[in-house]
Amino acid sequence: MAAAALAACDSAPSGDQPAACEAPSGCVRADRVAGACECLEWQLVSIEPVPVRFLVVGIIYPPLGDQSSVAYGYTDSSFVLPPGLTASSDLGARWRAVVRSADGSESAAPLGPITTGPGDWGPVVGVTEASAVMALPTSAAMWWAQSDADVQSHDSDLFLIWINPAAMVATDYAGNKSVIWSWRSDCSYPAGCGGPYVFTFSAEQLSGKVIPIDPYVKAMIDAFDQADRSTILAYDPFYAGAATTATLGADPRFKALGTASLNPYQAIAPPTSWLPCASSLTDDTFLPLAETEVPFGQRETLVIQHGVLSTSVACKQQLPGVLVGSTSPTCFFDAQTFVDTMFGTLLMVPSTLSEGCTRN
Repeated sequence: MAAAALAACDSAPSGDQPAACEAPSGCVRADRVAGACECLEWQLVSIEPVPVRFLVVGIIYPPLGDQSSVAYGYTDSSFVLPPGLTASSDLGARWRAVVRSADGSESAAPLGPITTGPGDWGPVVGVTEASAVMALPTSAAMWWAQSDADVQSHDSDLFLIWINPAAMVATDYAGNKSVIWSWRSDCSYPAGCGGPYVFTFSAEQLSGKVIPIDPYVKAMIDAFDQADRSTILAYDPFYAGAATTATLGADPRFKALGTASLNPYQAIAPPTSWLPCASSLTDDTFLPLAETEVPFGQRETLVIQHGVLSTSVACKQQLPGVLVGSTSPTCFFDAQTFVDTMFGTLLMVPSTLSEGCTRN
């Protein structure tokens, strides 16, 4: 079809006015580009639904210390937070869709129309030509106030999941593919979905260690099959394998910020400022940090790849909030603190941890 990209043009008349472009077969609109006639819009020949069942848009990791807290989003005087805890940072996920053909060839698909509209999160918006983002609104914030124990099991990690995404792959007359993002009203939420819905599930609920008491949460968990739950949990480095300072430090998804410390003399939280990119984001420099494969159509696959979180091409400084503290008089620790750049959230990996720290 590549040969059809140039539209047929009549020979130029004797005057200075160039002839109008004649659209070739399958072309909706043609015009001159740099003096040559080209098709600017091809007719769509197929729109195939892709059974995308979920999209992970965040993981919140518990901090060390039973009086420690983390915060994300954009806090102001309307939020009741622990004294000294503020945040000015995005929370969410940015991704692109790669279409893999039956022969194994792949190409990143540009975004088609986005029709999600606003929900409790979002709406989904385009960042680059091929990548989109869903993030917590700038009028909202989320935080974790530790209380049960100084050291929480990673069964307590919280997954933020968009439960009703809808994706369609559109193919035009020239064979170009794009991805249309929307939402499904017939979702796993028992009352149905009236927009894009993001819900919070714990790792222990997803793994089946704990059965949710809330029937609505249980219904949504039950809508995921075992493969879905395993795929979701694999986004968490503590479930994907033994996460250490070495493994996280070698992974481009995680950025080391400094050491959080607690001892009898002081509680220190490291600086949390980080920048998603040095200048601006482009599709050519998109670095996949995690991916999910969804088969569709005639032996094709939609590969959803998460990249670094940013709500715009021009990256802005991020400042999630963190406080460190404990009520345990003999709990002392030093912990390397990282930012999960895929979601904008903080996690701590202890290098020293006293026996006086309570555990659950």
